[in-house]
Formats: sequence, structure tokens, C-alpha cells
Amino acid sequence: MNKLTIQIITPNIPVDFSHKINGTVIGEFDNSVNALKFAEESNPHIILLDYDIEQGNTPLYIQTILIESPKSKIVLLGKDLPNDIVLNSLMAGGLGYIDYSNIDEFLDKAVQVIGKGEAWVSRRLVCLLLQKIRD
Repeated sequence: MNKLTIQIITPNIPVDFSHKINGTVIGEFDNSVNALKFAEESNPHIILLDYDIEQGNTPLYIQTILIESPKSKIVLLGKDLPNDIVLNSLMAGGLGYIDYSNIDEFLDKAVQVIGKGEAWVSRRLVCLLLQKIRD
């Protein structure tokens, strides 16, 4: 597989994840509109999406990204996000969640796993997601 291409969408630019990821960061954005246009044009393998860029609209934004760049895989980033926010983002099409407190330890592992078509979700969240699907 070619080196993974990664787009970062966060209001906290500059955030330098490049040394933490075995992939090529092809774009960093602090504006959701510009980020969406870039995703449509570039079709990155992985999109690291900070919850703070769209907050309560994050699930809708994930769906919109996937309409414009359907092969991209989205990883939600956040700080101590409540379960319902993470679950709603996963239900909208996100394939993983990484808390900022775990970035150093898990970011590259998550990117590599998701790049291979798997998900990056804790077992606890998998259980909650299954319960949500059943409800």
C-alpha cells in the first residue's frame, strides 16, 4: 500500500501530528468549509477531525465529508468527549475516536489500523454502540 495521505481538520492549527504518523499530511485546516473542499478535491485516505471544529454539528459534517469524499476514513479527535457525542459521530460514519490525552500513544496505531479498513474504537464504546443500534 502507498503511504497513507492524511488531512487534519482542527481549530488548533498549527498542530504538528506529522512526527506521530507514518503517513503524509497533505493538508491542515482550521476552517470546515475549506477543509470540505480540499477533501473533495484530494480524497485523503484518513481525515483527522477535531470535534471542536463543528461541535454539535459534527455528525452532519462527517456525513457531508463522506458524500464529497466517500473513500476517506474519518477519525474523531476530542478532549474527554461524552459517550453520546462519540457514538453519534460513529453512527454518522466515523471509524474511530482518539482522545487528545492518548494522541502520543495511539495516533499512528489508529491511523494504520483504519487505513487497513478496520475501526479504532474502545471495547466499551463498541458495547455502547451495539446497544444504541438495538434501541
